[in-house]
Amino acid sequence: MDDYTKQQLDNLILNDDEGLFDTKKKVSNIISSDDRLVQGFNEINKFYEENDRSPSEFADDVQEKSLYNRLEGLKNNEARRNKLIDYDVYNILSEKGSINSIEDILDDEFFKSDNEEKLFDLKHVKDQKDREESDFVARRKKCKDFEKYEQIFKDCHADLVLGERTYSGFNVGTTMSKGDFYIHRGMLIYIADVGEIKIDKWGKEDGRLNVIFENGTQSNMLMRSLGKVLNTDIGQTITKRKSKLLDEMIPENKRIAEEDKEVGYIYILKSLSENYKIKEIENLYKVGYSSGSVEDRIKNAENEPTYLMASVSIVATYKCFNLNPNKLEHLLHTFFGSACLTLDIYDNENKRHSPREWFSVPLNIIDNAIELVLSEKISNYQYNHEKASIEELEGK
Repeated sequence: MDDYTKQQLDNLILNDDEGLFDTKKKVSNIISSDDRLVQGFNEINKFYEENDRSPSEFADDVQEKSLYNRLEGLKNNEARRNKLIDYDVYNILSEKGSINSIEDILDDEFFKSDNEEKLFDLKHVKDQKDREESDFVARRKKCKDFEKYEQIFKDCHADLVLGERTYSGFNVGTTMSKGDFYIHRGMLIYIADVGEIKIDKWGKEDGRLNVIFENGTQSNMLMRSLGKVLNTDIGQTITKRKSKLLDEMIPENKRIAEEDKEVGYIYILKSLSENYKIKEIENLYKVGYSSGSVEDRIKNAENEPTYLMASVSIVATYKCFNLNPNKLEHLLHTFFGSACLTLDIYDNENKRHSPREWFSVPLNIIDNAIELVLSEKISNYQYNHEKASIEELEGK
């Protein structure tokens, strides 16, 4: 090409207002084998982050067993190990693998095809609820020391029969603690232990649980994961035993000492009134305060408007130390204000009264609210009377 022709072409390209000579590199949508390799290893990293361990060879969960086979295949392939050095943030590949045959490596469907559809893409699953339930069941494994918990489950059943415990719908505001019981599809669930509580990326408290199931299985699922399953699958919360006092719920670093001052009791009462207007109200409880014995306080209940001019039974009693029980009582009354009883009561002299300490609230909700007050978290929640649930305030 002579200089004149080259100059003419340069001018055409320089003055190409229509972009006829523009060329762009074509971007491929095809995932390379290296990309797929990293993607597959990141699934192993994610498992490690969620479980604080590598996938196990002896896992009952099919998905975990496949991740184990994938990891072992990578450990025994030097070329792949070298490509993943920068991604091995937990040094998962540092130990020598134990693959004994080529079949072990090929057992992982992830490396069989470039097809984007993977082995664990769930098919024929109707909705998110079903997927969560599948994951909920798959993460369980046999509890090797279940004999330690058998009597605990039997005692809980006995408490329910005797009325020492009751149950009602699960609430997202429920504070999960060691020793708590829940019901999922008719099966008792026991929280045997709660790990360190941390703030997750959404700003919510979360921690690893040791969950024991009545059928002899267990899981180390996250607190928020269990809560989500119970909330979406109409799970139920079992209340603490009625005889459990407040000092039993105080953290270890706040245990009662000799110098601590007992200031009275917060109590929960149930009316034994024969008045049909009162009997037809579900979950009707009185939340009050007494500086002395609650038994003495209610001796004359049938003659006092504050007790609806009827006898009452003691549902729960909470002993208070080093706090203002009147303030605690006021906080609870304010929190449950939307569920306050609106009923006129007439005394023996036919004078009208409007008791303001009776609330139509499930017992386990009252227990949860008391715990939220004690943990100083009550300001982050509100009570939804229509749904009979404690809800976290937006932005909290």
